[in-house]
Order: sequence, then structure tokens, then C-alpha cells
Amino acid sequence: MSTKIELKDFELQKIKVSEKSIHIQYFNAKNRNDLITIDSDSKPSEDLFNKVNLLSEVFAQSLGLLRGWEHSRDYIKKNDEALKIAMNEYQSEIDRCKVSGFSLVGGEGNEGVKITGSLETDYGKIGIPSGIIKFDDLDLGAKSETIIEQITSEVYLFLFKGKRDNDLFNQKSKPQSSETEGLGTSTLKAV
Repeated sequence: MSTKIELKDFELQKIKVSEKSIHIQYFNAKNRNDLITIDSDSKPSEDLFNKVNLLSEVFAQSLGLLRGWEHSRDYIKKNDEALKIAMNEYQSEIDRCKVSGFSLVGGEGNEGVKITGSLETDYGKIGIPSGIIKFDDLDLGAKSETIIEQITSEVYLFLFKGKRDNDLFNQKSKPQSSETEGLGTSTLKAV
């Protein structure tokens, strides 16, 4: 594995996760000439999966799957039963979108993200990427940028603090350093 860097210098560029492995590409901000690629068979932590899954709503919105439900929700506010159905259908559309990773794209002032994943249909799964979601988009961009910061912290913990899932030999107690403070991370310890 590469030398340890600080969280503030860790610039995640791409991630692809599965239940059995993880693919990571990142830069060290102090040396942006080298794109570091890591392919690991270690199972990512549940916290990392949960953070990646937060992108499902952004993914669904970018594919245009939620427009009708958002419109319906606005016009049936007075009918509680219909509103409840609309909210359930809205959530089911989000649940159909399975995020497997993302790539950061663009340059200074024009940054964005391209989410990769699949869409579950009645006839199976369809692998599909999102279009480029620019971070300067006040709705989707801001939401995705916040989630990506959380994912970046989890990936950092995976790489440099040994945070894995069901790996009793690599489990470490929750990092107490200032670089991960306030990130909402938790690690299970074997007793």
C-alpha cells in the first residue's frame, strides 16, 4: 500500500464498490502527478456502503425518475392517503437505483461527478451511468458534493486506518484523531 497521507491531502477521484472488493483511485494533493490506484479484495465496511447508497436519490434524480412523483407530491398535499402513496412510490423509485461507484470529472470551476450503478426493472438490472452532475448545480450538485465528502472520509478510513467489514484481524478502534473528528464514523470492535 502507498505511504500514509493526511485526510486533507487525500483527493478521491474514483471508487467502485462491491460486496467483495473495492477499486479506488486518488491523488495525494502534495503530488498530483501520480494517480494512485488500489484494487482490494477486502470487504468494505458497512458504513462505506451506507454512504455510497446515499447517492441513490441523486442518481434517481439525475436519471429523471423522480420528476413525476415530486410533481404529484406538490399537488396532493391536502389528501393524506394519496400523499402517502406518492411518498412510498417516490422511495421505491430511489430503491430501484443501486449505486456502485462514481468518478469525479472536470477541472477547476467546472467540477462534477458521474455516478455509476444499475437500475432494477421488472426484467432484471440495467447497468447505467448518470450524466455529469456539476457541483455548481444548487440542488443535485450540492447534495452530491456533500455525500462525496462523507464517502471520501470512509474511503480514507478504509485505506489508512484499516476500517473493514467482518475482518477481526484488521479491526481497529474508532480513530480519535482530529482528521476524522465529526465525520459520523463508527467501527465495531470484537469483544
